[in-house]
Amino acid sequence: MNPTVKRKVLIYLLGSLGDTLIAIPALRAIRRHFGDAELVLLHNSHDGNIVNSSQVLGRYLIDGYIQYGRADGAAGKLREFVRLRNEIRKHRFDAIINLVDSERPARSVKRDEFFFRACRIPRRIGFNLFSQEKLYPIDEFGYPALTDNEALRKLKRNAINGISFSDADLRQPTLELTEADREFSRDWRSANNLLGPRFVALAPGCKQPSNLWPLERFINLASRIRAKGYKILVLGGENERQLGRELIEVVGGGTSAAGDLTVRQSAAIMADAECYVGLDTGSTHLAAAVGLRCFVISGQRVNPGQWYPLGEGHYVVAHKVPCAGCRAFACPVAGHPCMLDIAVEDAWASFEKFSSSNESSGNADVTAIHV
Repeated sequence: MNPTVKRKVLIYLLGSLGDTLIAIPALRAIRRHFGDAELVLLHNSHDGNIVNSSQVLGRYLIDGYIQYGRADGAAGKLREFVRLRNEIRKHRFDAIINLVDSERPARSVKRDEFFFRACRIPRRIGFNLFSQEKLYPIDEFGYPALTDNEALRKLKRNAINGISFSDADLRQPTLELTEADREFSRDWRSANNLLGPRFVALAPGCKQPSNLWPLERFINLASRIRAKGYKILVLGGENERQLGRELIEVVGGGTSAAGDLTVRQSAAIMADAECYVGLDTGSTHLAAAVGLRCFVISGQRVNPGQWYPLGEGHYVVAHKVPCAGCRAFACPVAGHPCMLDIAVEDAWASFEKFSSSNESSGNADVTAIHV
């Protein structure tokens, strides 16, 4: 390769907000490894994504973007395959790096690698598969055991191909706010009476039904938090707009900005909050990405640890069930026990420990509490 020609690297990433934020540690390592190479992100623009990656990834990480969409029918899929292949070929990439979820089926990973081979990309990184034992460890009692965070899995997978990493790559904040972001937060909080008093950011919605906790329980929890002297700020996307309004109305005070803010605006405001309360969803990773301590009410659909928020001082509250590790998008078990058996009293007792804990102790990144 001509040393005067700038290298070009394509990075492949599926998913929406949480998946993008969890990929930032790997992107840090990639940027350090490839130096001034041109890094281009290939990402999907379908499946109901609530945010394009460009809204949360800085220019220091990614130089450009290629999007692709969903195609219907065999003919439509073939046309999209040919269009995307030809577009990628034009760039003459030197390498492709796979940052897709570690649980992507082996058949799909092999198909992906075949596609990029057809795009004439000579070096392919991150297509190694983890063993089932690594992906889904089991403890001595037969329950899903603690596993590596998805961010660490991506780093380890790329390390097999020579992209080294350090603990610094995992440190928060991973989302770097600009002065314009901070100025927006100050102005918005001033206009909404959130400058002086402490406030808690709360996100009661999520995309996956299996991760939901009932709204009435969030209302109860928010009322208790408010009684402790905190103001309540509800955040979320357009789908949570009505949810937020209902919560604030029943609680009898607070502010709902759900559906009103961009992702970066929400992040900037959360950076000034006392803490965050939410579910296993993208908003939680957004809060952690700006260095905010998170209190997470979590289901048992995946191994603990895989999708924990990055950073220190977080609490994750869960309830063990025999069907843990189901990976179900919507719970198939009557009564949805892993979420509905988390009572408000248990969540509140855990929140009081969380709110009184020393956030800078550094004893553990995440405190897991089973109720």
